Amino acid sequence: MRQSLASLLLGLALTSAAPSPAHAQLTAIGVPPGVVRFEITGEFRNFDSRFNRGATEVYTADFQRAAIGAEFFPDLLPAEATIGRIAGASSYRLSIGRTATQGDANVGTLGIGLALGLTKRLTLFGTVPIVRQRVQTAQRFDAGGANAGFNPANPVFGTQTGPAEAIAFFTEFDNALVALNTNLLAGQYDSDPALRALAEQTLSDATLLKDDLTGLMLIPGMAAPFLPLSSSAEGAAILGNIENLQSTLDATLGVAGFSSALPLPTTPLTQADYLNFVENPAGPIAALPLAESLEFLLGDIEIGASYALVDRWDRPGKPGGFRTYAQVMARLPTGYRPLWNDLIGLGTGDRQLDVAVAIITDVGRGRIGARIEGSYTRQFASTQERRVTPPERPVPYANRLASVRWDPGDILRVSVQPYIAITPTLAIQGRASYWSRGEDTYEYAAAGNAIAGVSASELGLDGSVSATVVGGGITYRSPSATSELKPGLPVEAYWSYEGVVRAGGGRVPKAKTARMGLRLYFRLWGG
Repeated sequence: MRQSLASLLLGLALTSAAPSPAHAQLTAIGVPPGVVRFEITGEFRNFDSRFNRGATEVYTADFQRAAIGAEFFPDLLPAEATIGRIAGASSYRLSIGRTATQGDANVGTLGIGLALGLTKRLTLFGTVPIVRQRVQTAQRFDAGGANAGFNPANPVFGTQTGPAEAIAFFTEFDNALVALNTNLLAGQYDSDPALRALAEQTLSDATLLKDDLTGLMLIPGMAAPFLPLSSSAEGAAILGNIENLQSTLDATLGVAGFSSALPLPTTPLTQADYLNFVENPAGPIAALPLAESLEFLLGDIEIGASYALVDRWDRPGKPGGFRTYAQVMARLPTGYRPLWNDLIGLGTGDRQLDVAVAIITDVGRGRIGARIEGSYTRQFASTQERRVTPPERPVPYANRLASVRWDPGDILRVSVQPYIAITPTLAIQGRASYWSRGEDTYEYAAAGNAIAGVSASELGLDGSVSATVVGGGITYRSPSATSELKPGLPVEAYWSYEGVVRAGGGRVPKAKTARMGLRLYFRLWGG
């Protein structure tokens, strides 16, 4: 066994040291005239964490909060202010509980590509990607620190008896105020100026209180989905204010009949309650389930051309050399973005046109060398239906849906890919690249489409990002392509693995990506 292993290692060493041409260094850019190259590729990208302003955090960090309230759901701000005013607590912050999340994303892409050599220098190419994206999250919710629960009178999330109890309460409240006003008009308190002043003040204060409470509990479009727990300090303060009012009306002002209790929630939300609030189609958010998003659809098709500016590569007896190609490529908006109510999906494309130009230079001598590439991608604007929300609020209400004009930031990318050929058909490669993307800009597609008080630019916050990617792999070219005795069209294969090691700016997935491909060449004309 040891002798066999030693013989194998010696054979590999002798093969590597042999003075034969090393043609496996880099995958080809152009295609000979009259030849078509068929390519099938696979890309597998996954991540469960990300960089955010240079720090590492879980991929779903935006979904977790120590206290879920108006900071997470801005539509709760008016209700929060009203509750604080009624309870006499100006610093009141509504909280229904806290969340912790974990999540991971997997994106697999099957690419089918063709390239045709028109002339010795010009090659046309195209790739059709089929993308499968899957995002899974685990949303863990508990009522720790909660001071609010579901509004009992809410038609979707309230209790069975809550609406009737609320109507009974406000009916008695209305009748009491009508009776008090009737007494004032009849002059019932005129003999006692202090009593009349109390009656007038009570009528004024109670009317404001009734209006605030009615808006909080019952009025469509205004009613809050959450109210203070009856056991909370604010809930107790509100109930105490109502009891004091009822006592004043009955014992002091002679207005009886108002004795019903205001129905406040008695229990906080459970995890099932929270997910129901987010995912119920009749609720204010109406999101698709947060547990999983799965799509298997067409991606963004790429078409382009490459032109050999200089090609002194792999001349007879001289592997390596020098070559430079100019390349232009268009990425078409054929992929699919997530549905407007899919809050975790990645989609299979951006649904906007990209045009990229690149200069690719290969330099090498014998068995070593490198590919150096620089590119610029112009991302053109498109109009899309989006929920207008900043990235740190990933669960917006459905009323944030609007048609927006999105102009993505352009992308600059540079990379270097060194190699060493260990046999005439096999090479090891390294890779280091850096890319940066400019700030995204958003505006409403039409003035009449704007959401009052909400700037479309919220979508583009922290959109300027950059990343450094490091990896490596192997390439293979069949012996028939390098044999001087049996020249022929090659068979090529490659495999690589890379990961994002550093990022700046906003949110960048800490992705690990494996790529592989197989290339076959066929002659259509010529010799």
